Amino acid sequence: MSRITALRTIRIAERPNLIWLEVETEEGLTGLGESFHGAQAVEAVLHEQVAPWLVGRDARQIEQVSRYLMTPHLGFNSTGAEVRAASAVDIALWDLAGKRHGVPVHEALGGAVRNSIRAYNTCAVAGGEVLCWGNNDYGQLGNGSTTSSLVPAAVKGVSRAIAVSMGTLKTCALIADGTVQCWGAGTAPGGIMNSYVPVTVSGLTGVAAVSVGSSHACALMTGGTVQCWGNGTSGAVGNGSASGSLVPTPVSGPMR
Repeated sequence: MSRITALRTIRIAERPNLIWLEVETEEGLTGLGESFHGAQAVEAVLHEQVAPWLVGRDARQIEQVSRYLMTPHLGFNSTGAEVRAASAVDIALWDLAGKRHGVPVHEALGGAVRNSIRAYNTCAVAGGEVLCWGNNDYGQLGNGSTTSSLVPAAVKGVSRAIAVSMGTLKTCALIADGTVQCWGAGTAPGGIMNSYVPVTVSGLTGVAAVSVGSSHACALMTGGTVQCWGNGTSGAVGNGSASGSLVPTPVSGPMR
């Protein structure tokens, strides 16, 4: 038997929507699981509902544990924090299974589907130009296509850039005249479609610095204020809600 002895959750301020779960066993092994979105609610479910039932049980009974956690009460409709908590436990138990048998989990489940995955892109400013390379699935290299590049290539139409910032799927450059140009996911006029070439952000002038997040961007203005736009998950846009904005919006509250 591989008795579960403890559950421990980990959250960090830099990733407020992520939660990691460690499941420890009497063998001295630790399995790592994770879940996304609503981390506070998931953490409550793990400690208040899951842990009292799970501690003391056999970590090898993965399917049995999963079936129980996925049907916690009558009328359960397979959504919400309960499912995300069950997912974290399932991942951790499979991680434990791999460690117990001394093989990577993906190998135990049939092997890798691919040997590598294109992930992110990199950009640099050189003489006013922006050079980008790497993944380009959403046009984040600004080369007018979705063709990735293994070597640096000039972004189309940018000649006076002084800084560049990259997010997961889009890139923005600060131009010498205080404007901002962006390309990639959600950067086409209207903020919905992708643009494969730089587009000037509407209504944004007098910018001192720009920073791109996972799915939003912010600009520091020369007057010391900040304007943000994009996806507002977890209040990322700073407009006092979780709603996003298709255009730059002043961040509410005092700025220090």
